[in-house]
Amino acid sequence: MKKLLNLILVIFITACMSSCGKDSYFKCFLYLKNSTGHNVYVEESSVNLATIFVEELNRIVIGETDRHIGEDYPPETFVTEKLQNIRIYREINDTIQELPRYYYDNTDDFTLKTDFFMGIYEIYYCLNITDEMFEE
Repeated sequence: MKKLLNLILVIFITACMSSCGKDSYFKCFLYLKNSTGHNVYVEESSVNLATIFVEELNRIVIGETDRHIGEDYPPETFVTEKLQNIRIYREINDTIQELPRYYYDNTDDFTLKTDFFMGIYEIYYCLNITDEMFEE
């Protein structure tokens, strides 16, 4: 029994080490917090991706791309292209208010958080949406 456990442990460690040395991929997310007094909606090409309720956090997948050894972040062009198809808005008294694009049209607009597990690099583009952002 002890030999079997040792064999399983060796296989697991070998799998972990080999996955760290190979190319992997980035999984990119929008991580949005709704700090407004109304629900916020996120759409991509007129398809509702999420409804973010008041004071709620929501994680939205924006895409995956290959990662090559030595890269810490996905290509900026990949993320910017994905963001061009995203629309963030809210509805107040039958009036739609869109979040101005300059709040989320490139990667510099976000706070970045990263996570890594078994060859997958998760990149979170974090944005806190406030009432003031809609008033401009």
